[in-house]
Amino acid sequence: SAPAPSSLTDENYPSVYYFILDGYGRADQLKSDLKFNNTPFLDGMRQLGFQVLEKSTANFPITKFSISSTLSMDYVVKPGMASGKDYLKYQALLGGYNPVVQMFRNANYSYVHAPPGSWDATRCRGENVICIRAPKTGINETQASLLAATPMEILLLKFFPDKITHEISKLPYVMDQLLSIRQQISGPIFSF
Repeated sequence: SAPAPSSLTDENYPSVYYFILDGYGRADQLKSDLKFNNTPFLDGMRQLGFQVLEKSTANFPITKFSISSTLSMDYVVKPGMASGKDYLKYQALLGGYNPVVQMFRNANYSYVHAPPGSWDATRCRGENVICIRAPKTGINETQASLLAATPMEILLLKFFPDKITHEISKLPYVMDQLLSIRQQISGPIFSF
């Protein structure tokens, strides 16, 4: 069983790297729905020491609700249509102000925040945060979404396709950054 949060004080406690592959299907679903065998990737992750949750599910259809609840270790979303109106609450939780990060910080973990890209809700916030930022490319995610609602997107895609890509942190890039950070920090790390 996992140690209680109050027992996470041993300076030799292992680093924790928490990756959320948003929109990434479970292996059994990929196999049954798309006839895609994801076993080689998952086996490779296990060989690297990652835990793969074979039967995990999300309780919410929107990532910001699911991850906010996970990082709060509680259900923070109230039922009903107004659940999305408390944007600042979810922004703070996703940006590192949440019970999970606080628990690790209280146990003297260094906190590494690796947002998925340029979405403002997940940007690095607060003090003593080591931030892995996505490489700068094209426009930000909000601009890409707004552009997609106009006919200009068609023209830009045709004539300037490399200019409307948006910043995104891909797993190999994040892993390289974490390896570099790991060499600079002597104690345990919690990375989200």
